[in-house]
Amino acid sequence: MTILEEIARWCSQASLPQEGIARERSRNAIIDTLACMFAGADDPVTQCARAAARHWGRGQASALRLTEGLPAASAAFVNGTAAHALDYDDIFPPSNNHASAVLVPALLALGEEQQSSGRDVIDAYIVGLQAMSLIGRGVMRSHYEIGWHTTATIGLIGTAAACARLLKLSPEQTGHAISIGVTMASGPKVQFGTMVKAAHAGLAAQQAVQAAQMAQAGMAGSAHALDGKFGLLWLQGGEQAAGWERDRGRVESMPLAIATGGLLTKRFPCCGSSHRILDLLIEVMAERHLAVEDINNIETHIGHGNALNLMYDQPKTGMEARFSMPYAVALALRHGRPRIQDFTDDAVLRSDIRALFPLVTVIPHPPQKGETEPALLPHRLVIRMRGGVVYERARLHPVGNILEPLSSQDLQTKFDDCCRAVLSEEQAEQLLRRCLACDAEQPIRLLTEHLPLAHTFSERL
Repeated sequence: MTILEEIARWCSQASLPQEGIARERSRNAIIDTLACMFAGADDPVTQCARAAARHWGRGQASALRLTEGLPAASAAFVNGTAAHALDYDDIFPPSNNHASAVLVPALLALGEEQQSSGRDVIDAYIVGLQAMSLIGRGVMRSHYEIGWHTTATIGLIGTAAACARLLKLSPEQTGHAISIGVTMASGPKVQFGTMVKAAHAGLAAQQAVQAAQMAQAGMAGSAHALDGKFGLLWLQGGEQAAGWERDRGRVESMPLAIATGGLLTKRFPCCGSSHRILDLLIEVMAERHLAVEDINNIETHIGHGNALNLMYDQPKTGMEARFSMPYAVALALRHGRPRIQDFTDDAVLRSDIRALFPLVTVIPHPPQKGETEPALLPHRLVIRMRGGVVYERARLHPVGNILEPLSSQDLQTKFDDCCRAVLSEEQAEQLLRRCLACDAEQPIRLLTEHLPLAHTFSERL
């Protein structure tokens, strides 16, 4: 049995817990991702996705700001693009990707089309995360470091397995869905800071639905697509990829990654590579009551891969600003916690923010071969004041991880900020109540029927 077949068998047949931390975290991830979807509903990249979707026919699945339904795959594309548009969606450390921005839109769209229950969707979500974790064990971190956006690669493949679970496919069919997903998996990090980066999540959600539907229709792929010659590991793993030899025969006994690795819920609407520094800076500024005018310079010591992600020293657009350490630091110095409205094209051009860019230096850690770099080295902030005083702090993980989760107030603030532009207060409150009760036999449509309501302007196919 190949590793792909082992993973497929587990995904199809696993008996999942019906209560406890795995389901609670899955429900919270759905809430957070829906909030991000609504926040991104009117972003230019989402507008492009909606315009493209009008060419792909109509169906039974709901999409943001569209009063008529789309096929599940098309709705997953629109909603997945919106979920990742602001880079505010969660991160799944075991596979270092934006897992929920792919999983949630795909499963909501397919679940609505299939008239699935909320409980079935949460089962499939847990399966998808586990598949991503298992696939990531074979190719990470090397796969990411050589330039692949894991949201678009591992995210797609794992979500194909999740969709297969929702469709109740056999182990053999699930294996084919995974194999088809490997063929579709792409997404280079050269697109960071462009619209296409957000579309990676939408495309992965769309193609994951399609991969499962192809497998359901009888399409078959190679069982060696993960570890065989010319497979994922061979072509995209990179020199430091571990492969799956250590996992053979152990897939069914491994603990659920959502319980052990968890999800990182974002505190700020920008690339997660800057978040540890932002946490430290906001903390120091509040404790020491520092005046911006008294700061001489700021050093940010971060991971090698994180530095590669933050590729814009002089951002010119809101999209580029999400991948800029100088912009993130300048925002925190001037205004404290960065908010959604700070990442518009106009906001990026503010002279009082740009004037602070020269204060900021990014110093990458040397590449760490053979290990998962973020687990080894903390990010370090050094603030040098004009009077000679130096403040230095370090952080191994950002706020929002399973060891230091966002407070209930932070989560509520994020949900409100994300939804207020496109939903009334009453609609947002109803959506939140339904999300909190979604792990039941009630139809998932009780959540998706809110998606067409998200409009300040009327848009129709």
